[in-house]
Amino acid sequence: MAGKEQGFYQVFEVFSRKAPDAPMQHQFSLLAPNEEIALVMAQENFMRREPVADLWVVKRDYIRRMSEEEKAALFRLLSEKASFAPAFIHVGLVPDAGHLYDLPRLVGRAKALELAVLGDKISAEQAASLGLATKVIPLSEWEEGVKQFAERLAAMPTKAIGLIKRLLRESEETTFDRYLEREAECQRIAGLTSDHREGVKAFFEKRKPLFQGN
Repeated sequence: MAGKEQGFYQVFEVFSRKAPDAPMQHQFSLLAPNEEIALVMAQENFMRREPVADLWVVKRDYIRRMSEEEKAALFRLLSEKASFAPAFIHVGLVPDAGHLYDLPRLVGRAKALELAVLGDKISAEQAASLGLATKVIPLSEWEEGVKQFAERLAAMPTKAIGLIKRLLRESEETTFDRYLEREAECQRIAGLTSDHREGVKAFFEKRKPLFQGN
């Protein structure tokens, strides 16, 4: 019977944000038989605590750490109202969730140390200047800005983009000579795509290329 009860319930993680422009925060875990009941339980919990602008429940099985290749593939878009607060130091703790593993790879070891130890709040514009964000979008233009960015990427030679991501990841794990070999291999692959032929043709015809991703 205990085994059946344990299989009946699933673990859900609860996330919330206090305002539309506030960062999403993990709050607590709960046991529930399905997503609908998990959401009701989370809502009842917050009704007794404090109001929130948004509330999410996510099955723990669906949450995993991204691989280095997946992280390298990310573009980071921020609202102008967004901010980061590395506040662990203010309560005598060290950053968790792999924070200090990823941060030096984005901003360098010296800057990562500064951010983690001083714990100063980082605005969206500061994050962009540090390389923590790709683009800052005004909150009033958020949906349209994200859509335009996605459409821009979709219209580019996506095969070449994939090869660029691969080379960037491999450059951290290999020698310079081996990297040049891999670069030549990837360039050969890219040079055989229809997008490359279209790019060259468009250049000579003095028009914008129409890439198809192959």
